Amino acid sequence: MQKSVQIRAVRSDDEKQLCEIIREAWNYHRYSEKKQIVDAIVHHIFLEYAMEQSYMRVAVQGGRILGLLMGRNEEAYSRRQVLRYLPKRMLLSVYLHGTREGRRYFKNSRIENQADRRLLQNCADDFDGELVLFAVRSEAQGKGIGRLLLQDFTQYMRSCGAEDFFVLTDDFCNVDFYIRRGYKKIKAVPSKFRKSGKPAKFYLLKNSLL
Repeated sequence: MQKSVQIRAVRSDDEKQLCEIIREAWNYHRYSEKKQIVDAIVHHIFLEYAMEQSYMRVAVQGGRILGLLMGRNEEAYSRRQVLRYLPKRMLLSVYLHGTREGRRYFKNSRIENQADRRLLQNCADDFDGELVLFAVRSEAQGKGIGRLLLQDFTQYMRSCGAEDFFVLTDDFCNVDFYIRRGYKKIKAVPSKFRKSGKPAKFYLLKNSLL
């Protein structure tokens, strides 16, 4: 399968498939039975992450996007990314704040952002970048797609002269996927979310490129 998989830069006509992948990966349909609201939430998330990246590539097979990785190298990052995606994001924010489901989404986002700030607060490491978003379709998991995307991003970071980068993740994701590949847990904090009856933890992981 891997021989026919292409890693390429994201194109403007990819957004529909990218939003499908994000919706499936994080179960955003749980917010509402109304497709219009779910689509708006997912698109808002895509735009929010897109503003934070200097690297955005996909794994494609036969025209179908199987995986997505967004990342940022601090030296290569440009604030032009914000200007490119912010207007659409602001319009979606106004719409979502007018819905009960959208307000719930923003409340949960604030909880996640608070956990992320706690993880990065007083951190001794001065990271060269971040793995911002990483998702693979369920049908393509376990087939090496994620590994190919990670290898390509790691090569990009090395080409930028980076020595390391960090990942913010949580118990709702496959944390062991990173640990098996040499990522180190730097810090963990509990959150207000629960998994299996216990407070879910959020993690700061580090990948050293030296």
